[in-house]
Amino acid sequence: MAPPSGIGVIDTMIGFPDKDFAVYDFIRNQLKDGESTDFEFPVEYMFKNVPKELYGSDADPIEVTLGEMDRFGIEYGLIGCEGEQSQRALTEHPDRFIPQANVDPNDVMGEVRKIRRLKDEWDIKAVGTFPVGCTPQVPIDSPLYYPIYSTCCELDIPIFVCAGVPGPRLPMSPQLVERIDQVMYDF
Repeated sequence: MAPPSGIGVIDTMIGFPDKDFAVYDFIRNQLKDGESTDFEFPVEYMFKNVPKELYGSDADPIEVTLGEMDRFGIEYGLIGCEGEQSQRALTEHPDRFIPQANVDPNDVMGEVRKIRRLKDEWDIKAVGTFPVGCTPQVPIDSPLYYPIYSTCCELDIPIFVCAGVPGPRLPMSPQLVERIDQVMYDF
Protein backbone atom coordinates (compact mmCIF):
# COMPACT_ATOMS: atom_id res chain seq x y z
CA MET A 1 0.00 0.00 0.00
CA ALA A 2 1.42 3.37 -1.00
CA PRO A 3 1.41 6.24 1.49
CA PRO A 4 -1.38 8.76 0.98
CA SER A 5 -0.52 11.77 -1.12
CA GLY A 6 -1.09 15.39 -0.21
CA ILE A 7 -0.44 14.88 3.50
CA GLY A 8 2.71 16.32 5.01
CA VAL A 9 4.82 14.78 7.75
CA ILE A 10 3.27 14.98 11.22
CA ASP A 11 5.61 14.78 14.22
CA THR A 12 3.57 13.23 17.04
CA MET A 13 6.01 14.01 19.89
CA ILE A 14 7.07 17.65 19.82
CA GLY A 15 8.23 19.34 22.99
CA PHE A 16 9.65 22.84 23.29
CA PRO A 17 13.01 23.61 24.92
CA ASP A 18 12.34 24.78 28.47
CA LYS A 19 14.32 26.88 30.94
CA ASP A 20 16.01 23.69 32.18
CA PHE A 21 15.58 19.92 32.21
CA ALA A 22 13.27 19.84 35.26
CA VAL A 23 10.44 18.88 32.92
CA TYR A 24 11.96 15.36 32.95
CA ASP A 25 11.94 15.00 36.76
CA PHE A 26 8.92 12.68 36.54
CA ILE A 27 11.21 10.21 34.74
CA ARG A 28 14.35 10.98 36.72
CA ASN A 29 12.52 10.26 40.00
CA GLN A 30 11.99 6.63 38.91
CA LEU A 31 15.50 5.91 37.61
CA LYS A 32 17.85 3.60 39.50
CA ASP A 33 20.94 3.35 37.31
CA GLY A 34 23.72 5.85 38.01
CA GLU A 35 24.40 6.79 34.41
CA SER A 36 20.81 7.84 33.68
CA THR A 37 20.50 9.83 36.90
CA ASP A 38 23.67 11.73 35.98
CA PHE A 39 22.23 12.85 32.65
CA GLU A 40 20.38 16.16 32.41
CA PHE A 41 18.17 14.53 29.76
CA PRO A 42 17.28 11.05 31.13
CA VAL A 43 17.69 9.22 27.81
CA GLU A 44 20.99 10.73 26.67
CA TYR A 45 22.49 7.25 26.41
CA MET A 46 20.21 6.82 23.39
CA PHE A 47 19.74 10.35 22.08
CA LYS A 48 23.16 11.82 21.47
CA ASN A 49 23.73 15.50 20.67
CA VAL A 50 20.76 16.82 22.64
CA PRO A 51 20.71 20.58 21.90
CA LYS A 52 21.27 21.56 25.53
CA GLU A 53 22.25 25.08 24.54
CA LEU A 54 18.60 25.76 23.70
CA TYR A 55 17.48 25.07 27.27
CA GLY A 56 17.52 28.29 29.25
CA SER A 57 18.55 30.37 26.22
CA ASP A 58 16.95 33.62 25.10
CA ALA A 59 15.85 32.05 21.81
CA ASP A 60 12.09 31.76 21.35
CA PRO A 61 11.43 28.00 21.72
CA ILE A 62 8.48 28.13 19.35
CA GLU A 63 10.47 29.85 16.60
CA VAL A 64 13.37 27.44 17.13
CA THR A 65 10.96 24.50 16.82
CA LEU A 66 9.32 25.91 13.69
CA GLY A 67 12.76 26.38 12.14
CA GLU A 68 13.67 22.76 12.88
CA MET A 69 10.33 21.56 11.57
CA ASP A 70 10.93 23.42 8.31
CA ARG A 71 14.50 22.15 8.10
CA PHE A 72 13.35 18.53 8.35
CA GLY A 73 10.18 18.85 6.27
CA ILE A 74 7.71 18.48 9.12
CA GLU A 75 4.41 20.11 8.26
CA TYR A 76 2.57 19.67 11.58
CA GLY A 77 3.51 18.98 15.18
CA LEU A 78 1.34 17.37 17.84
CA ILE A 79 1.88 19.19 21.14
CA GLY A 80 0.39 19.29 24.61
CA CYS A 81 -2.00 22.14 25.28
CA GLU A 82 -1.68 22.78 29.00
CA GLY A 83 1.52 24.79 29.33
CA GLU A 84 1.88 28.49 28.57
CA GLN A 85 4.40 27.83 25.78
CA SER A 86 2.16 25.27 24.07
CA GLN A 87 -0.91 27.47 24.34
CA ARG A 88 1.00 30.35 22.74
CA ALA A 89 2.16 28.05 19.92
CA LEU A 90 -1.38 26.80 19.32
CA THR A 91 -2.76 30.35 19.32
CA GLU A 92 -0.04 31.91 17.14
CA HIS A 93 0.50 28.96 14.77
CA PRO A 94 -2.72 26.93 14.49
CA ASP A 95 -1.64 25.99 10.97
CA ARG A 96 1.44 24.14 12.31
CA PHE A 97 0.58 22.78 15.75
CA ILE A 98 -2.12 20.27 16.71
CA PRO A 99 -3.38 20.12 20.33
CA GLN A 100 -3.14 16.93 22.39
CA ALA A 101 -4.00 16.11 26.01
CA ASN A 102 -1.50 14.05 28.01
CA VAL A 103 -2.89 11.83 30.75
CA ASP A 104 -1.81 9.80 33.78
CA PRO A 105 -4.66 7.42 34.76
CA ASN A 106 -3.69 7.42 38.45
CA ASP A 107 -6.31 10.20 38.72
CA VAL A 108 -8.67 8.50 36.30
CA MET A 109 -11.80 10.61 36.74
CA GLY A 110 -9.77 13.81 36.96
CA GLU A 111 -8.14 12.87 33.65
CA VAL A 112 -11.50 12.04 32.04
CA ARG A 113 -12.75 15.50 33.07
CA LYS A 114 -9.52 17.02 31.76
CA ILE A 115 -9.93 15.33 28.36
CA ARG A 116 -13.48 16.69 28.07
CA ARG A 117 -12.41 20.17 29.21
CA LEU A 118 -9.48 20.31 26.78
CA LYS A 119 -11.71 19.06 23.96
CA ASP A 120 -14.02 22.00 24.68
CA GLU A 121 -11.25 24.58 25.23
CA TRP A 122 -8.65 23.54 22.64
CA ASP A 123 -10.45 21.03 20.42
CA ILE A 124 -7.78 18.42 21.13
CA LYS A 125 -7.23 15.99 18.29
CA ALA A 126 -5.58 13.24 20.36
CA VAL A 127 -4.72 12.00 23.83
CA GLY A 128 -1.28 10.70 24.76
CA THR A 129 -0.01 8.60 27.63
CA PHE A 130 3.31 7.12 28.76
CA PRO A 131 2.46 4.11 31.00
CA VAL A 132 5.96 3.66 32.48
CA GLY A 133 6.20 7.42 33.06
CA CYS A 134 3.14 7.43 35.31
CA THR A 135 3.73 7.46 39.06
CA PRO A 136 3.07 4.73 39.94
CA GLN A 137 3.36 3.01 36.60
CA VAL A 138 0.09 1.85 35.02
CA PRO A 139 -0.12 -1.08 32.57
CA ILE A 140 -1.73 -0.44 29.19
CA ASP A 141 -4.51 -2.94 30.00
CA SER A 142 -5.17 -1.68 33.53
CA PRO A 143 -8.81 -0.95 34.43
CA LEU A 144 -7.61 2.57 35.28
CA TYR A 145 -7.16 3.24 31.56
CA TYR A 146 -10.60 1.97 30.51
CA PRO A 147 -12.57 5.17 31.32
CA ILE A 148 -9.92 7.10 29.36
CA TYR A 149 -10.19 4.75 26.38
CA SER A 150 -13.99 5.00 26.57
CA THR A 151 -13.85 8.79 26.64
CA CYS A 152 -11.57 8.83 23.60
CA CYS A 153 -13.97 6.52 21.74
CA GLU A 154 -16.94 8.65 22.74
CA LEU A 155 -15.22 11.86 21.58
CA ASP A 156 -13.89 10.12 18.44
CA ILE A 157 -10.26 11.00 19.13
CA PRO A 158 -7.26 8.65 19.00
CA ILE A 159 -5.08 7.84 21.97
CA PHE A 160 -1.33 7.50 21.52
CA VAL A 161 -0.07 4.92 24.03
CA CYS A 162 3.68 4.38 24.33
CA ALA A 163 4.32 0.66 23.99
CA GLY A 164 7.32 -1.65 24.01
CA VAL A 165 10.75 -0.97 25.45
CA PRO A 166 10.79 2.55 26.90
CA GLY A 167 13.59 4.99 26.12
CA PRO A 168 14.28 5.73 29.79
CA ARG A 169 15.75 2.78 31.67
CA LEU A 170 12.54 1.89 33.45
CA PRO A 171 10.73 -1.44 33.86
CA MET A 172 8.92 -2.16 30.60
CA SER A 173 6.20 -4.48 31.89
CA PRO A 174 3.43 -1.82 31.83
CA GLN A 175 4.18 -1.23 28.14
CA LEU A 176 4.44 -4.84 26.93
CA VAL A 177 2.82 -4.90 23.51
CA GLU A 178 0.87 -8.05 24.42
CA ARG A 179 -1.18 -5.87 26.75
CA ILE A 180 -2.66 -4.08 23.73
CA ASP A 181 -4.47 -7.27 22.67
CA GLN A 182 -7.12 -7.21 25.40
CA VAL A 183 -7.65 -3.47 25.02
CA MET A 184 -8.20 -3.83 21.28
CA TYR A 185 -10.57 -6.74 21.89
CA ASP A 186 -12.58 -4.66 24.37
CA PHE A 187 -12.68 -1.52 22.25
